[in-house]
Amino acid sequence: MNRSKHCLNCGTELMGPFCHQCGQKGSTHRINIKHFFQHDLLHGVFHLDKGILYTLKCLLFEPGNTIRNFLSGKRVMHYNIFALFVIVVALKTLVDYQIDNEHVFHSYGQTATDEKVNSAIDHYYKFFYLLAIPLLSAFSYALSRRLRYNYAEHIVFNAFLLTGGFFYALLVSLFCYLTGIQNPEITGLILTIVYLVKGYYEVTRGVYTFIGFLWRIVSILLLFLLSLAIALLLVILIAYGGSFEGQISI
Repeated sequence: MNRSKHCLNCGTELMGPFCHQCGQKGSTHRINIKHFFQHDLLHGVFHLDKGILYTLKCLLFEPGNTIRNFLSGKRVMHYNIFALFVIVVALKTLVDYQIDNEHVFHSYGQTATDEKVNSAIDHYYKFFYLLAIPLLSAFSYALSRRLRYNYAEHIVFNAFLLTGGFFYALLVSLFCYLTGIQNPEITGLILTIVYLVKGYYEVTRGVYTFIGFLWRIVSILLLFLLSLAIALLLVILIAYGGSFEGQISI
């Protein structure tokens, strides 16, 4: 262990265990195989002591309190929610593809164009996942002004909820993959919606009456799903060159 009176990163005089200028630890160690695997790799990738697992645990069991605490300033224990969102979505997409790699869109007798449409959807699927956060946030911000969160805070709010909802859907997909059950999409979608409703209720409890909460969450979810459907329709229309006949499978 290498201890110094000055930060080895920026040279600032140390006044505690961490540099108050750049945040680096006041003590460093030589890198060896044992420490690399036990600390640097696991800590750096998973933040096992205070990162991914802690944030996922909070999202699984108390999403409302987690969001309230985070937005009130209690943030140091949490992994970056947007990075975690990307990780969960990537894992869910990978597992879902292993279970069922069927195309999303099927036309009526225009099979030659199916490949073009589904290629466009496959290419932009990450866009749809990422688009979900600002879209959901726009509707929650517009209809939940009494929460006194600004739009950016609603983006963080909904990033937490969508990450938790997709993580539950990922668990469903993993269960289906391990047991050989096909088509987990409907169950995952229902579970995600139930999770969103639960999370919104926990965050808004005490701010709105139950009736006030109910009509807001129904409106938010309907507007959100409608806006995503319109975005998907636009992709299909562009891929088809302006018109199409077919069906979309969830």
